[in-house]
Amino acid sequence: MNKKLIALLLSATITTTAFTGCGSDKQESKKTETKVDITQETGSHDASEKENSYASDLAKANAADKGSADTLSGSYTVDKLANTRYVFAENTMALIETGTYKMEKGAITLSYGTNAETKYTITETDAGFNLIHDSNLLSLVYMEGTDGLTGTDAFDGVYGIENSPGFLFCADGTLTVITTHECEIKKDTVCFGGATYNWEAKDGKIELSSNGTKVMTLVP
Repeated sequence: MNKKLIALLLSATITTTAFTGCGSDKQESKKTETKVDITQETGSHDASEKENSYASDLAKANAADKGSADTLSGSYTVDKLANTRYVFAENTMALIETGTYKMEKGAITLSYGTNAETKYTITETDAGFNLIHDSNLLSLVYMEGTDGLTGTDAFDGVYGIENSPGFLFCADGTLTVITTHECEIKKDTVCFGGATYNWEAKDGKIELSSNGTKVMTLVP
C-alpha cells in the first residue's frame, strides 16, 4: 500500500511529572521546550490488542488505603485539586488524573488533571495515532477495548504511550490517565519520575518541596 510520508517539525512541550474504573488527579512540574522531528506514515495503524498493566495499576491504586498523615504511604489528593491523586505503595507511585473527553470527526477534546480543555486533531500512523494541538503532541497506541479514536462517539478503550501514561476512555465521556513510576521513599525524601523531593508531615497533610520551595500539598 502506498503511504504518504508527512514530516512535521514540532516544538513539543515536555512535562515531567496507567480496564476498570469507568465512571469512577497533576503535580506542579518543570517544563522544557525541545525540538521534536516527527515523521508520520498515514495508513492503517496496529489495531491488535497489546499486553499492558494500565487496568491492573488503576485497580491497585483505587484499592489503596487512605493516605497517612504521618508518613508517605497510601492515597492522597492534591490540595484544591480533587481530580488529581497520588498513590504511594510498594516502591511505586501512581499519578491518577481524571477528566472528560469529547469525540468528533478527526478530532478529540481532552480535559484532565490540571490540563485545561484542549482540542487535538487526530492523525493515524502505522503505530497508532498522533494527537496534535499547536506545538503539543500526544502519540497514542491502541492497547485494548474499543478502538474508538477512529470514530466520533464516546467509547470504552485503552491507549498508551510507551513507558508513559495510559489513557482509559469510558463510554460515559469520562477519562482517566494513569502514570506509574518507580518510587524510593526515605526518612525525609522521596524520589520518583527522575526527581527528588523533600517531604514533611505538617498539620495533618504531607508537604513536598524542592530546594526549599513548596511543590505541592498532599491531603490524605
